[in-house]
Amino acid sequence: MVDFLDDEEFAGLKYTLYNSGGNEDWKLDFIEFLEEETDASGKEYFYYMMPCIRFIVDPKSIAYTTPQSAICLSAPHDDVKTTMPNWYFIYLHECLHQMWDTFGAADEIRDKLGECDEYILNIASDCVINDFLNTNIHFKLKYPTDGLVTPRSIKDDYGVIFDKRTDTQVSLYEKLIEAKDKIYKQPPQGYDPPKIDKKSDEYVKGWNQAMADYAAGKINI
Repeated sequence: MVDFLDDEEFAGLKYTLYNSGGNEDWKLDFIEFLEEETDASGKEYFYYMMPCIRFIVDPKSIAYTTPQSAICLSAPHDDVKTTMPNWYFIYLHECLHQMWDTFGAADEIRDKLGECDEYILNIASDCVINDFLNTNIHFKLKYPTDGLVTPRSIKDDYGVIFDKRTDTQVSLYEKLIEAKDKIYKQPPQGYDPPKIDKKSDEYVKGWNQAMADYAAGKINI
């Protein structure tokens, strides 16, 4: 047992640790790893976010965060190699959604533009966060898996340039929304189309529904 898990503050994390499927030993080792990595000067925020961790089982989603500050980790997960550095990146990524208030960015965009496409905002915020973790001198972390949103990927896929000196989640969103047609020509990550004839009415209807569900936040990545 990791001693600090006996603290009442960690009750939610502890409950999900033992009630979210197997691999309990790996999850305990990961919690210890996080404690060691984040209990250092300049990383206190990530240390104090540890009670917000909730282990989940979701084959379609690796991790996500909520407006209630939960850091939901579907760990281990088939789409990510089960190594501590990989999951460290993922944990820090979700914490930064909270630290940089992605949910508040959505409200700012609504106030400024009248509406917010949350799927495109997620692309913008993921790009800013992933680049920060990969290039910031205090982290320099390798990307944990292929297919992440990065400055290179949004340039190649959508023709959008991320300026790390000036771009925020909101300003990058404003660039990406201009490429909305290109973005929605690509299927949402983490969702597989039905295994049927792509020319059939059933396929078109099912895929359109998947896109609508994704845009409405019913499908997470």
